[in-house]
Amino acid sequence: MSPSLEYSTELRGNLDDKTTLRIASLDFDFLEKVSAWVKDHYPGGELSGGFSRESIRAMEYVDSGRYRYVLCCVQNKKGIAAKRALWAEFFDEAFQRKDMTPEQEKAKVLEDIKRGIAQAQAAEQPAPASITAGPAAAVCEAEAGQAPAFDYSVLDEDTAEKLRGITECVMDLYKNYAWGMAYQVGRAHDLLCGGGSCETVSQLHKAHGNRGENTFTAWCAYIGVERRSAYNLLNAYRLICEATPEQQKHLQAAPAKLLYEAGKAAAPEELVTAVMDGDITTHKQYQELLAEIRTRDAKISELIEASEASGRRADAAERRAREAEAQRTAVLDKQGEYITRIHALESRPVEVPVQEPDPAEVERMAEEKARAMTAELRGQLKTAEGNIQRMKSIRDSLQSQLEDWRQAASHQATALTAENVLPMAQDLAGNIKSLYNTFLLAAHGLHGEDYRRCAAPLAQALEEALGGLRANTAQYTANRYEEDEDFE
Repeated sequence: MSPSLEYSTELRGNLDDKTTLRIASLDFDFLEKVSAWVKDHYPGGELSGGFSRESIRAMEYVDSGRYRYVLCCVQNKKGIAAKRALWAEFFDEAFQRKDMTPEQEKAKVLEDIKRGIAQAQAAEQPAPASITAGPAAAVCEAEAGQAPAFDYSVLDEDTAEKLRGITECVMDLYKNYAWGMAYQVGRAHDLLCGGGSCETVSQLHKAHGNRGENTFTAWCAYIGVERRSAYNLLNAYRLICEATPEQQKHLQAAPAKLLYEAGKAAAPEELVTAVMDGDITTHKQYQELLAEIRTRDAKISELIEASEASGRRADAAERRAREAEAQRTAVLDKQGEYITRIHALESRPVEVPVQEPDPAEVERMAEEKARAMTAELRGQLKTAEGNIQRMKSIRDSLQSQLEDWRQAASHQATALTAENVLPMAQDLAGNIKSLYNTFLLAAHGLHGEDYRRCAAPLAQALEEALGGLRANTAQYTANRYEEDEDFE
């Protein structure tokens, strides 16, 4: 235990990395509040570490007489964010409590101690030593997790107090024993088996002659150490060898079972680091954090499995889509073959038995055909008469316009201007379009050579008119250019 006593709660640790956070405090109400907040906000294990008054031990008051509450985070950005969220919720920039000053906290802790002493004195039977009476009470239980707690209440107060002191000395000796034995057994193992490891017994004999694991276990039996205990000590030795001198000081104060567990090859790296740094000081605390990590890893595995299953379902759906597309393509190919065969069958002449027609039926059909052709010819004649009348009307209109233009020109002393000629040109263009449309209506039933023969005169007249217009336009443009040069 620490020679001095501090009353104020303090948060320690780096908020920007994946290491543990440590809360040193004697206010167990505050620690329970933090523990409940962590469980409520991070059920997935992003931040883990529980606090229980019933599991406190005397050797856990390692920080100026204060209890050290350790929290571990997952090794990713979510874990770092969870650490920062806890700091922002309960602590200020100086890593001190937000809700009360150090003086207020000291007064509260002292009041808690007085209340605990009064409750113990008022009880008919003293509480077993395994239950903490107040934040400053020192309790020591057996190292083995399965061993029952010793009931000091059967003793008088003076004897019980002295026996507690002897218990603490025994526990210190046990820790020193485990540390010293781990170091010596580890040296013997290195001597007999080498620093590395061999996969088979024959490899051991080749590398070390008559030395090896069998020789090591025989030596352990000679000194009274069982095989299982020997390899537990080797786990602790491995942990000691990997630690820095500063970390070895923490390991030397750690319980033997904690060294055995943290030294295992399968121990989580974050817990091993926490043990080496002195953030985890008891085997019970280690097991609680290990259970939380396993629960977290199990949830992560479930999420990964669910994600992989989803991926497999997506792959299967994509595969089925490809198969459906291939089937669709095959059906379309077959459809093309079927269409080709249908066309071939349709183009094949069909042999129909010839039956002599009925003379009356032939006469009736001939009369119907004659009537239909007569009606069609009458319609065509009527249409042609209408077209002829329209053409005559257009011709008369053109002749009338032409005569009007001639008379207008004879009355003009000078040439007509563009303002006079433009309306005439627009009327003429409209008449030409009317003539063209009339021709189209008249010739809509013609095809091939008949249509080309009938359209040739109109096309020739239009081409001659268009050629003359282009030539005149080019000539007038050239004359205008020469006049412009003469002007310059």
